[in-house]
Amino acid sequence: MQRTGSAGRILGLLIGAAIALSVTNCGDGDGDDDLFEPVAGRATGGDGATAGKGGSGGSVSGAGGGGSAGTESGGSSMGGTGGIGGGATGGSGNDAGMGASGGTAGAMAGTGGMSGTAGTVPECMSGEPCGDECIDTMTDAAHCGACDVACPMDSECVEGECACVDALEMCSDECVDTETSENHCGACDAPCFGGTCEDGACICPEELDNCSGNCVDLTTTYEHCGECDLSCENNQICVDSECACPEEMTDCDGTCADLMTDPKFCGTCEIECIGNRICDTGLCACPPDTEDCGLTCANLDTDPDHCGACGDACPGNQICADGECGCAEGDSMCEEFMCVDLDTDAQNCGSCGRACPEGNLCWNQTCLTGPCDGICNDPENVSMIDDGFRVDPLGTDERCFEVRGYEPVETNKRVVCWEFQGGRTFRVNGETVPCLEDAGYALESDRAGGYCVQVGAGDASFAGFLFPLR
Repeated sequence: MQRTGSAGRILGLLIGAAIALSVTNCGDGDGDDDLFEPVAGRATGGDGATAGKGGSGGSVSGAGGGGSAGTESGGSSMGGTGGIGGGATGGSGNDAGMGASGGTAGAMAGTGGMSGTAGTVPECMSGEPCGDECIDTMTDAAHCGACDVACPMDSECVEGECACVDALEMCSDECVDTETSENHCGACDAPCFGGTCEDGACICPEELDNCSGNCVDLTTTYEHCGECDLSCENNQICVDSECACPEEMTDCDGTCADLMTDPKFCGTCEIECIGNRICDTGLCACPPDTEDCGLTCANLDTDPDHCGACGDACPGNQICADGECGCAEGDSMCEEFMCVDLDTDAQNCGSCGRACPEGNLCWNQTCLTGPCDGICNDPENVSMIDDGFRVDPLGTDERCFEVRGYEPVETNKRVVCWEFQGGRTFRVNGETVPCLEDAGYALESDRAGGYCVQVGAGDASFAGFLFPLR
C-alpha cells in the first residue's frame, strides 16, 4: 500500500510539474513578465501574431496552455507552438502563436466559438427590420409607417402617420402655422399675396382689395377691374376701375384697334382689308414685292396662278420660276404638260410613256418587282414587330431578306446589327455596310420601296439585325 501511495505521489508531482511548465510565460520579446493569457478560440494559424479569428462567444476563455517561446532569426521572432486552449467558448484567437512576425501558430489554440453572420437582416421580436435595426414604424419619425419614410420638420410619428406638433397643420408635406403663413393662410393652399396673414385671415392694405388671396388695386388691375375676377378683353386696359382702350387705339364695338395698322379695322372701324392685303397708314394695300391681282396680291415671279402677269396660270403641275412656267430641277416634261421624275415614276420610268408592268416599281429608271429584284432570288420577307423589323437569331447560313414599309417617326432610318464575327459580311441594297450596334448605320434612300439585306455565312448563330422604329 505504501509503495502504491509513493508511486501515486510521484505521478502527481510529475503531472503538477508539467502543468506548471504549461502555464509558464515563455516571453514575448518585450521584457514583460505578465502571465500568458489563455487562447480564446480555435483558429487556423496565420503568420506571426495573427492566428485567425474565432467566432462570437463568451468574453472569458478557459484556462489554456501557453505557447512555447519563439526563436529569433534575423531580428524577427519566430512564432512558437501554441498551447491547448481551455474549454470555454472563446473570442478571437489572435494570440495563439507568440512570435512578432512569421511562424506558424499553434494548431490547437483552444476551441473557438462559432463564426458570426455578417450583413443579415435582423430577426425582430417587435417592430420591423429597417437596415440592420429593428424599428417601431408606428412611432419612429425617420421610418413612419414604413422604412425610410421620414416625417417633416416640426412633426412626430403617431400610429404610423406623421402629425404636426404645436397646433401646426400639415400642408404639402410640411408643418405650417395657418394663422400666419403667407401661402397657407387660414387653410392649406389659401394664399395671402400682397398682404399679411393674421389669425388665419388675409389682411390687405387699405388701398387694396382681397381677391381670392391676392391683394389688388381694383382701379388699375387688368384681371380685376372694378371688382374681383372682372377681366378686361380685346386690348383694353383698366382705367379708374373701368375697361377702356389705350389713348392710341379706337374702340370698335368692344375691340381696341389701331386704325393705322389693323387689317380688320383699317382707317375706320367699318373697313376690313380683303385677301392678303395689309393696312398701311390707314389704307389697304398689297405687301412689298407683290402685285394687286384683283382679289389677291401675287408675287408674279413665283405664283403659279399669276406667273409673269396676273391671271397667267401654269398648266399641269408646273411651277413658276422667275416669272416663267416649267418643271422643277430633276423633273422632265411629259405629255399634257406634266412634270415627272423619270427615276421613280412607274408610268414614265426612264423615259416619257415607258410604263412598268402592273405591280412593279420604278427605281433609278428601272422597273423592279421589289427591293431584292436583281440582287438575290427568293428573299425572305421580314415582318414588323414591336421594336421594328428584326431577325434574331440569324443562324450560320448565308441568307437574303427583304424589308418593306420601313418608315420610322421616332428615329432616323438606320440598321443595327450584332455578333457578325469572323468576317461575316453585311450588305444593304447591294452595298457592303459596317455592322454597328447601338446607333447603327444610317440608311440612304430605299430601293423600290424597301431594303434588300444580304448576310454572309458565319460561325455565330446568335447574330442578328434590326431596323428600329425608335
